[in-house]
Amino acid sequence: MLSIDKAQYIGVYATTSSLALFGVSLVGSTAPQGGGLYLNQSTLDWTRGALDGGGANQGGGIYAKTGSVLELTDVSMCSNDATTDGGAIYGDMTNISLTNVSIADGSAGRGAGVGVVGVCVAGLVRVAAGG
Repeated sequence: MLSIDKAQYIGVYATTSSLALFGVSLVGSTAPQGGGLYLNQSTLDWTRGALDGGGANQGGGIYAKTGSVLELTDVSMCSNDATTDGGAIYGDMTNISLTNVSIADGSAGRGAGVGVVGVCVAGLVRVAAGG
């Protein structure tokens, strides 16, 4: 398992890209937007991973910007915090699919788990949120 620990400016940044992550953990990353991951017109397919302790103004864990596609399967998201929107995930006109995803102990001004604006398409299967 690859682990990126305490990155000071976004764990992963992608613009007009396609990413596939398997068994990756991002821990304690912070940034103005998307503490762990920042996506701009990009596709992310992430299987079996963890995103813990991220922090940002928007999208403490993940910030997905216009035109991005976010697919998470078997991912744990814990203690991700945003000052304004989307503690774990912030989506701005994106497609979001979550399968077997747990979201816990995050905080935000709005949407401690997932915050969205614009027209977002969301698919949720076996998603646990709480704490």
